[in-house]
Amino acid sequence: MIEEVCGRIHSALKSSGNSERKARSASYLRTSSLAFIGVELPDIHRIVKSNIRNLLIDDLPALMKMLWNIKTFETRVAAIDVMREYAQKGDVSVALRIVDSWIDEADTWG
Repeated sequence: MIEEVCGRIHSALKSSGNSERKARSASYLRTSSLAFIGVELPDIHRIVKSNIRNLLIDDLPALMKMLWNIKTFETRVAAIDVMREYAQKGDVSVALRIVDSWIDEADTWG
């Protein structure tokens, strides 16, 4: 089930991508080794919110890890959105451990 939700989020992000936005993001965050899809932040937030609505809170850590492992900027933003939701309703110490594991992989200020 978590794999399906991850796939739906990633597919929705790809279908919401804009080539002009993608080029601007890649230029603006040029230090990043990630690929860009070209999705605006409000759209990322909306996509995540609509797709995690029916998940159990205990499912969110696995989802955030899966999203983070997709090497695109927007899926990592989606992972952070999921983490925010989990940190509010779940175990903050688990959220912090996951985020700590992401630190070394974050290669851009964005």
